[in-house]
Amino acid sequence: MKYIKTEHGQKVMQDRSFPLRPQARSAFIIINGEREAAEVLANCKGLGVTEQDLADMVREGLIEAVHVPEPPTTDATADVPPEAQPLADHARYLRAYPIAVELTASLGLRGFRLNLAVEAAGNLAQLQALSEKIEQAVGASAFLRLKQALES
Repeated sequence: MKYIKTEHGQKVMQDRSFPLRPQARSAFIIINGEREAAEVLANCKGLGVTEQDLADMVREGLIEAVHVPEPPTTDATADVPPEAQPLADHARYLRAYPIAVELTASLGLRGFRLNLAVEAAGNLAQLQALSEKIEQAVGASAFLRLKQALES
């Protein structure tokens, strides 16, 4: 089963009006409608996130189950081996997200709002929309690693 953040969930994540355990918050951050629940739990296993945490977020209206259909294979990619195809957006997001969080967290209080915006970014497009602000805040040399993750 896959989950997506609800509008209510995104709002309470930004204003922190809902008392979410830090471990569950980590799971909430990586939920994007593309990851299976098992993958979310596996990514947060070391934090102690459980199925009950996901169930609690569903019950509170922070996330909801969705059916995400598999994209059809097009003629253009049918004969291309998977390793030769470009990384899917969600794979690029998975690679870039922790770098963006690390960079914005390193800014301390002056980057607090930017860090919150990065944490709320649930997909590659949202993360890319913040990239210019991140570059301005951390500088071009520190930003290079994130730029490469967003583009590759």
